[in-house]
Amino acid sequence: MKNQAPLNLPALYFDGRKDKTLKIVKKGTKRYKQVVIEEHVSVIKEPESIYVGYVTPLQGTAKAIEISINALLSAKNISTVDLLAIGCDGTVTNTGKFNGVIRLFERRLQRPLQWIICMLHLNELPLRHLFDYLDGKTSGPSTYNGPIGKLLDKCETRAVVEFESIPGQLPTLKPDDLSTDQKYLFEITLAVITGSCADDLANKSPGKMSHARWLTKANRILRLYISTPTPSTNLIILAQYIVKVYTPVWFQIKTHSSCKDGSRHLWKLIESSRFLSNAYFAHPENLLLAMLTDGEKHIRELAARRILKARSSPTTEKLPRNFEVPELNFDAKSYIDLINWQETNFDPPILKNQTNDELIQIIEKKGDETMLFLRLPCHTQAVERSVKIVTEAAMSACDKKARDGIIHAKLASRKAMPKFDSRQDFFYKNE
Repeated sequence: MKNQAPLNLPALYFDGRKDKTLKIVKKGTKRYKQVVIEEHVSVIKEPESIYVGYVTPLQGTAKAIEISINALLSAKNISTVDLLAIGCDGTVTNTGKFNGVIRLFERRLQRPLQWIICMLHLNELPLRHLFDYLDGKTSGPSTYNGPIGKLLDKCETRAVVEFESIPGQLPTLKPDDLSTDQKYLFEITLAVITGSCADDLANKSPGKMSHARWLTKANRILRLYISTPTPSTNLIILAQYIVKVYTPVWFQIKTHSSCKDGSRHLWKLIESSRFLSNAYFAHPENLLLAMLTDGEKHIRELAARRILKARSSPTTEKLPRNFEVPELNFDAKSYIDLINWQETNFDPPILKNQTNDELIQIIEKKGDETMLFLRLPCHTQAVERSVKIVTEAAMSACDKKARDGIIHAKLASRKAMPKFDSRQDFFYKNE
């Protein structure tokens, strides 16, 4: 590897969790297996969602995570010269404007990067706050104090009753593209919209109960709703929010997963709920990507003009700009009016390789031209799948080299045989 040219990295996505990990501990002259809690941060390359590896930072701080990821890239001979974007969830450790992981990468590289903060996590926040407000806080790792939360754990054992339908709309999609829990969310939401739940759906599991899994929590809230003869006002409010806001936005993100669509997803969420505490895709650098790919020609032209203006403006800053979430205009009639453009002057880092001539061409043709730039996912589901595999490997082997072997073997197996759709797929077919 050391004799090869460094591998390029257009975008880096990362996510982590604390895992139970099997280790060899030496006591005196003997060695023993022991289970410890260890933080693992998984890293993938985008596009293509290629697994790079995982790291074990010495601490959970942004600095420790940034140092460990850079050490991994160096060990793998992966260059950050062409790095344009970083994707992760919206925790302050990652997104702190002065010392978050992304900011530390920008300071190391001495240039701004495109911030891709997971839209699926963003979609969870309003539901989380609404649930806490209506039903109270948690009482344990998977339990609640409130009257609704206490019933969620065993909701699937309750009989379905006649329930009042809730109007809503869902996009058309292919069920085969969904995981089991995602398919359940789609089907249970559709059942509430139509006012009818099939026996097969009633007998399915809504998914594991966990404070960290809001998709399955939404599943359980709707399952509780259709099995409650006289639902409380708070349960009705939660069910309405899930049917009218949470589920439609979730599947809009799933079916339009490019970073160019992130600002439109944000607008859909704001328009539907008028509640938000996280607005990374309202930053001008992300809004401009949406505007460059808008269906209206004059909006594409306007985006090109604003980017050219930013590129031609002199700057005296020695460090990359600080990425700050802007104040939002909740009375906006369109996503392009979410912020005050008079106070902004930004060139999206992901457009680093796009020339001024390309922008001028869009302007000269009055927006009757499109710009091709790097399409990256606006969510972190791919790296979350890697996190799950790393978690499984942590209890399967005692040393990192062996765990890496297990991880790569699983990834290769899934690539070769991603899914068996029917019984005939298990057998060799004679030509």
